[in-house]
Amino acid sequence: MPIFLAIAGLIALLCFAAMCIYVIIALKESRVFMRKAVVSLEDTVKAINRIESNVEKTLSTANTTLEHTSNTVIRIDNQFESLETGIDYFNSVAKRVNDLELILQRKIEGPLMQAASVVSGVAKAFSAISSSLSSGKNK
Repeated sequence: MPIFLAIAGLIALLCFAAMCIYVIIALKESRVFMRKAVVSLEDTVKAINRIESNVEKTLSTANTTLEHTSNTVIRIDNQFESLETGIDYFNSVAKRVNDLELILQRKIEGPLMQAASVVSGVAKAFSAISSSLSSGKNK
């Protein structure tokens, strides 16, 4: 029986040695994997830092652009208000000119029509006198 125990112990020792070899190989592979993971994490940190730097610059530029756009919109709004005021003033001037034209037309139209009637009457009289004088010379 001691030989049986010795053989069982030897087999157990060989199994333990095989397991230790397997564990060493697995640890070596896990060490390589961990190195690759560390490199990958370092690259990720660098990429995130670059993105953070770029995002900060981009947001700063976007903020500046937004401020400029807001100022431009305010100036355009002021210009539209000035333009609206100018158009209102122009409309009031045009209305006053139109009213003045109507007033002048009313005041001048009557006497002008009377003068035209008088001139027309005088022209007809001269024409009648001229015709009677010419018909009197022909006889």
